[in-house]
Amino acid sequence: MEFNLTGELSGYSTSDNYVAQKFEQGGRTKYVIVLPLPLVVTTMPIPDPAAPFDDNREVNLGHAKSFAEYIRTQAKWHAGCLTVRTQQGATEFIPFQNGAIGSLEFGMLKVPRNSRLAFKIIDGQHRILGLKILMDSLANDLGVSKSNLAKAKRNSAEPAVIEQFEREVKSIEKVQQRIETDAIAIELVVEDDVELAKQIFVDVANNALGVRKAITSSFDQTKVVNRALNELLSNPSTDQLILNRVDIQKDRVVGSNLNLLGAGSLADIIRILEVGIVGRISRAQEKTLNDKTLAGQANRFFAVMRQAFPELDSVANGNSTPADLRKSSLLGSTTMLKIMAGVFFELSGQGIAISEISKFFGKLSVHTAIPVVSTNPSGRMWINATTEGSIAEDSNAPGSRTQAVKSLVVAMTNWYANPPSELTGE
Repeated sequence: MEFNLTGELSGYSTSDNYVAQKFEQGGRTKYVIVLPLPLVVTTMPIPDPAAPFDDNREVNLGHAKSFAEYIRTQAKWHAGCLTVRTQQGATEFIPFQNGAIGSLEFGMLKVPRNSRLAFKIIDGQHRILGLKILMDSLANDLGVSKSNLAKAKRNSAEPAVIEQFEREVKSIEKVQQRIETDAIAIELVVEDDVELAKQIFVDVANNALGVRKAITSSFDQTKVVNRALNELLSNPSTDQLILNRVDIQKDRVVGSNLNLLGAGSLADIIRILEVGIVGRISRAQEKTLNDKTLAGQANRFFAVMRQAFPELDSVANGNSTPADLRKSSLLGSTTMLKIMAGVFFELSGQGIAISEISKFFGKLSVHTAIPVVSTNPSGRMWINATTEGSIAEDSNAPGSRTQAVKSLVVAMTNWYANPPSELTGE
């Protein structure tokens, strides 16, 4: 029996060969190849947050870790292609016979292993670092779990303990198997000039249209708040104040927009009602919170608001429009609605009944006229509410700075037990 060891042992090969598409774009030669994820971290340079590449920006370690966690936990993940620069002569393209289709050529791209240092990342630093973090963390976690399993067996641990460690090992191995078969596209750009390569990065950033929070809130169903948002948007029993009055394309609405809220702002209110004005939904909460519960919580809030404030009830009944509201009331401000949600959260957390919160809000209902001016009692109450100047003279809405918003929530919450004279009529 004869063996062709040189053809079988890939570790002795002097090059890596990839199926590639070759094309021209913007006066440059480009190739598109697809790499399994494990090969990305062995083929591409790995960004170091402590030592930025000369031709790219500093890497945010937290963002890279988030990408690693995203792929680890989401079997149906998606990421766009990586853009990587190489130099003339660093690779060799061998066209396939009859492999040309119009301006495209299909062939084999040979990358000498001593040329890998010629690869420079243009776009995709965080994804590449994230993949490296992912591979390392899986290998480390699997080693720890296997060690724990071996110790448990050696020490004759309870069967339930051994089974738990076995499940952990199987779970990690299952993720590893998935990732070994997942792949990502790489666009390889041939460009020798470092300055022109930097311009490619800038061009990519400048020509990318950012995605509004409203869109991510309604599209991204991995977040419990977003699922609650879609429950409110699709449920016909949603309170009349917001039913069909949410702009799903915008974060906030202004002027003549006929909607009361943008989807981004409604998502914020759902979050605030659960964790407070500056709170964040934790990773643990993402696993335990129920989207229908959050939606019901938001529905109760809007029902209370509608019952307590005549101008909101007028909008709900169709007697006036959100555009009218923005011209006449503080409640036309999405920031003010978020503040009210923050107060609702704080008072509910103190065990105060919803009926009592509704009565308290009703006392505020005669003090919502805009602009806010110090020449009348209502205006003085708002202007003097905080030392932060949360609501300024001659304004139509509270300031949106985090500290100003937080201070006004604290002040209004304190008004429940210690109301200013304007609320007591004294």
